Amino acid sequence: MKNIRISHIVFRLLIASLFPTLVLKAREEPAPRPPARLLRTAPDVLPAALSWLSQHQDAEGYWGSGESHALLTSVSLLAFLLQGETPLSWEHGLTVSKGLRALIRETSPEAIHPPERRALIVWCLSEAYGLTRIPIVLESLKTQSALLEFKSPTQWHSLAVDSMITSGGNPDLARLAIPRIIEAWANQPPDLATQAALFLLAHRQRNHADQERHLEAIRRLDPTNWKKHPSPLLTAILLSHALLRAGGKDWTQWSEYFFPLLARSQVRKGNLGWWTAESLDIEPPDSRLISADERNLFVTACLLLTYPPPRTPSSAF
Repeated sequence: MKNIRISHIVFRLLIASLFPTLVLKAREEPAPRPPARLLRTAPDVLPAALSWLSQHQDAEGYWGSGESHALLTSVSLLAFLLQGETPLSWEHGLTVSKGLRALIRETSPEAIHPPERRALIVWCLSEAYGLTRIPIVLESLKTQSALLEFKSPTQWHSLAVDSMITSGGNPDLARLAIPRIIEAWANQPPDLATQAALFLLAHRQRNHADQERHLEAIRRLDPTNWKKHPSPLLTAILLSHALLRAGGKDWTQWSEYFFPLLARSQVRKGNLGWWTAESLDIEPPDSRLISADERNLFVTACLLLTYPPPRTPSSAF
């Protein structure tokens, strides 16, 4: 154990020497501050899930297998990044470092990814760049974001473009994309996921009238109906991000309903915790995306994306 600890210290010093700006540059804007009481009732739920997810990473840094590599690696790595974890973090630094290298291997210009997977990859790379400022991450981000398709965007696209502005990874492209996404969704029937995504875009545009319109639609549709949506996990992610931005009573009501639900639904084994579709009483993820054996990985990683970020990224040392 002592040798492992020393090796990790050497690794952190090496990363710091190679990338001196890592986690030291501020993002374009600070992350919203979550309420202090949010995790007080079940403080071990989040670390237990991160530890479980870390244990399911393979030696090459991937989560999942075969065609699900890029999807599961993106969503799993995001779970760590959104909690401020970087290659220099003490507990999960090696997990993040290996995952980031694995994801970059999946982002050659020749790689073919369906729209939702590419948007998820872009979101992940954008968050990684915002935390690390590593040049190769920015290069991969710009390559992948240039390949995004906005004629028929998925709700993952709203999270990707929002992050590209926040991280400074490709803000010009993101700002140009926002009106195209809004236009593409103009005639869609209102649902929780779309209204939450549109709220995020209106918030990014500082369009207060549209923010209030979409927030009122979310209230009418009732966020507690998230399980009824055809994509309940994505809906929960979007609602958490949108309502955190909205703040006030909307965020308080959602957080006091949703996070205790996750605490009660988590499957535990010692200091490890994870979620299943059955424990949450939701439809399992689409079998076209991932195999049955990988569903718990996807469910757990997605639910980790609903947790608000810490006030600041993890300290470098």
